[in-house]
Amino acid sequence: MRSSLSHISSRLLSSSRPSSSSSALNDRLVVSEEIRAAQNDGVGVVALESTVITHGLPFPTNFETGQSLEKVVRDNGAVPATIALIDGKIRVGLTASELGRIAQDQKAVKVSRRDLAYTLTKGLTGGTTVASTMWAAHRAGIQVFSTGGIGGVHRGAEETFDISADLTELSKTPVTVVCAGIKSILDVGKTLEVLETQGVNTLVYSKDNVFPGFFSPRTPFSGQLASEDLREIGEIINLSSSLGLPAGSILAVPIPSHLAAEGKLVEDAIQLALEEAFAQKIRGQAITPFLLSRVAQMTKGISMRTNVALLENNARVAAQLATILSEKKRGPRVSAVMKQPTNDSREETKKQPKVVVVGASILDFEAITTEDLKHDGGSYSGRVVQRAGGVGRNHGEAVGRLTAAAAAAPRTATATAAVLLSAVGRDAHGEWLLRETGKHVDVSRVLQSSSTPTAVYMSMNQRGNVLYGISCVEEIIKKITPEYMSVNEDVMAEADYILSDGNIGVPTLSTLLEIAKFHRKKVWFEPTDIAKASKFLDCSSPSIVSAISPNAREFLSIMQRLGVKCNPSIISSPSSLLDFLHSSPSLLSHLDLLLITMAEHGSLLVTKELTSDKHKISSNSWGNVHVIPPPISDVVSVSGAGDTMNSALLSSLLHSLPLSDAIEFSLSAVSHTLQSTNAVSEELSNMEVPWRKSQQDCIESSNRRLSSL
Repeated sequence: MRSSLSHISSRLLSSSRPSSSSSALNDRLVVSEEIRAAQNDGVGVVALESTVITHGLPFPTNFETGQSLEKVVRDNGAVPATIALIDGKIRVGLTASELGRIAQDQKAVKVSRRDLAYTLTKGLTGGTTVASTMWAAHRAGIQVFSTGGIGGVHRGAEETFDISADLTELSKTPVTVVCAGIKSILDVGKTLEVLETQGVNTLVYSKDNVFPGFFSPRTPFSGQLASEDLREIGEIINLSSSLGLPAGSILAVPIPSHLAAEGKLVEDAIQLALEEAFAQKIRGQAITPFLLSRVAQMTKGISMRTNVALLENNARVAAQLATILSEKKRGPRVSAVMKQPTNDSREETKKQPKVVVVGASILDFEAITTEDLKHDGGSYSGRVVQRAGGVGRNHGEAVGRLTAAAAAAPRTATATAAVLLSAVGRDAHGEWLLRETGKHVDVSRVLQSSSTPTAVYMSMNQRGNVLYGISCVEEIIKKITPEYMSVNEDVMAEADYILSDGNIGVPTLSTLLEIAKFHRKKVWFEPTDIAKASKFLDCSSPSIVSAISPNAREFLSIMQRLGVKCNPSIISSPSSLLDFLHSSPSLLSHLDLLLITMAEHGSLLVTKELTSDKHKISSNSWGNVHVIPPPISDVVSVSGAGDTMNSALLSSLLHSLPLSDAIEFSLSAVSHTLQSTNAVSEELSNMEVPWRKSQQDCIESSNRRLSSL
């Protein structure tokens, strides 16, 4: 049967290579100026299909996914080229309004190669499939195309002759299709047989030559070869082109390990749905919509989320491959950070540690008064302050400002050291937050939602104390999903430290911790409030958390979650809390750092480091316990004070500052924020950063050594 099928497919797929572009094509094919400029400058470009937007996902998820895929491509150094048919033109590279238009056009048609002329003639909106996207990308001069999974030979094709047009296009269009393999509803073995017959490269992006099956990382079949080196893959693709081989290539990317559990759940649902379809004699064009509907029902939406995560993972790999292929044309670009200094330069470059911060971004409004408030409906004199807030965002800004302070000395710092993973609405509040935060933090990966407004918090401050607050936060926080973590795995893999606030959900935090575990990264967890303090303990890998910074009541909440019986009076003073810590040496023993803030009593800091300084008062199996006195300053607002202290301490320790100096510096940083109405004081950017001097000393020492040569 296999040889019979190969003979049939050979006849179906045989075709000469299309001729060069005609005048009709020049009139119909519209390539955006951004893409033309990228091609002229030797920047990688990645084609993206639009059927997933017009037919694959519901609104507004489809629109947000289209935006997210383009953002992933940009974040990885390439330019996205979403392709669709609009008003009788083939648009290569869509504007935001065009993307929104096709996402909401309920009359949009699915366009394969055969449907191009008809759809253009009618002036209809068309979502391009794998086949038509490949065709348009090739004619626009684009080498790499990212999608979910390719079509192939349907089960029972020996009777129905149902073979996807994707295989036809792959046989004669030299574009590399980055995908998660062949859709599992198809006959994977027969599809690979057809691809082999047609001379299509089937490359697996893995150390193991096991061809993936979309939601499943493994099938019983192999590809042509496997490699974890994208440069080696790029060499193969370039040489294929140089040899004049007409076929395209497939780069099959297995589902990431942290999505494997969800993928198996979806795959099992697909197999059950296939059995139902067979029993109900559902065949032909009716089977795909039936399967999609049943699988979505059985997995309660997990299939859609996992599908989007796969799309984003493929887009990341495609952008990296496109960048490598573009280097062959223009030569590799060398960044200032990567460039090694020479002896002639008489200077030394020191890399700033990179901190990835995950959590809330909130627009804060604070009403501040010194009057005695009564619940009488009256008005009181004071002022209302608008500021950028959110625990995660605050940490990112503090790290960023301290980086800027260190950069005040020439050539001692690189670019922004903080990357923020968060979510805001696509509204005026969100734009303002991004604009303000972006002055000190890399906000390029922050998710913007068109369906959910930016988080807002309003607090009442009387003489420096917050009496109460009103929050509108939770809905936008739900946009910080496990899939969003997966999309940004690459930046976490490059981080020196990851800090997360307690606002994000347990599933999202679990995914973050699994990613950190895989890449051997340490995580600081900031509890945020009593209800969220123990979230990390509900995750699959809580021991990956190496530092936590609860206040005293949040610490009690964590103890309660651990089943530890303790009298609330232990948080009444540092000495009573110390007694409790001494009596429970095995609690949270995996931590490198425990910082407990105790309001007017200051803070307790427990570390594993063996140090000797004036703050150290005891040492036991916990490690070293330090008492940090409260900052001495006039309090204008306590908002962001804890976030500033955490960030200053973390920045200091990442720069190998002695713990005693790190504590002193943190207290100084907190004092600035307490005297400011901002969540993070602007004065942090002007502080005398202790590690700047050590960096400058290294440079001067290096210069002296060079001068003596």
